[in-house]
Amino acid sequence: MKKILLFIFIFVYIYCIIGLLIRGGVVKIKFCAVILSILCALSFMASCASEIDEDLKIYCFSAGKADAFLISTDKSNVLIDCAESGFGDTIVNYLQNNNIDHLDYMIVTNFNKEHVGGAAKVINGVDVVSILQTHGESDIQQYDKYIQATKDKSITPQTVTEKYSFTLDEVEYTIIPPQRESYDENNSENSSLIVSMKYEDCSFLFTSDIMEEGINDFVESNSENYDFLKVPYHGDFQPVVEELLVNIKPKYALITSSADEKMDDALTSVLKQYGASVYFTKKAPVFLKCDGETIYMSYKPN
Repeated sequence: MKKILLFIFIFVYIYCIIGLLIRGGVVKIKFCAVILSILCALSFMASCASEIDEDLKIYCFSAGKADAFLISTDKSNVLIDCAESGFGDTIVNYLQNNNIDHLDYMIVTNFNKEHVGGAAKVINGVDVVSILQTHGESDIQQYDKYIQATKDKSITPQTVTEKYSFTLDEVEYTIIPPQRESYDENNSENSSLIVSMKYEDCSFLFTSDIMEEGINDFVESNSENYDFLKVPYHGDFQPVVEELLVNIKPKYALITSSADEKMDDALTSVLKQYGASVYFTKKAPVFLKCDGETIYMSYKPN
């Protein structure tokens, strides 16, 4: 939008100048002055609108060894995972403090407590339009509370068994389900939903808790590069992650880990070896802003 208006502004400006040189006249000068004033105002308004409305924002909560990500634009809000049960109130408070009264989608990537734990409180605390979830069930208390909350609010979660795509405010989402009904090892983690996002020239990949089998399945079927990677499984080093890095070539990597639990330094070394700038939610919440061409990342005070 800004580039188009700038082009129009330059074109009309040159036209007016040429007109003044050829024809002259007070009326022509006044007319050109009015046109240029209007274009200046439109250009300024477009610039403000771009800064306020058009940027994609991602708030990565500092939730310990757990996941919670809020993706927002001027007209949409999507929450990926809800951390543990004690963190649900923190998410709701953040939404309320930022005047967010609804979620277009809540995505529950798996039913481990680090992902579904706070879901019930979020569902009860804010208007959730749609819920996407992985297949299977869980015997943990947090899962039972999540299911009960969906019933209380008359929400029927959609279990994603095939790739599911939707677009909100120019952000393209693709939800990638597990490629097997069950896995021989770490079934809950490998059965996680993967969230792929694109906003103009920038791309993002949230890999939840996938481990060796899940990573291998994704790599075999993926041909896309991603600018941003939410590293799988909270900072625990898996040698297979190197194959993922070769496959997607991320510029930025985010690790959701806890300050109370030692993280394997080998993971950070591998990420840096492949050229990724690494951020950690154990330090503070991480904030991403994207204008469609560039991703800006920074730490935010708690």
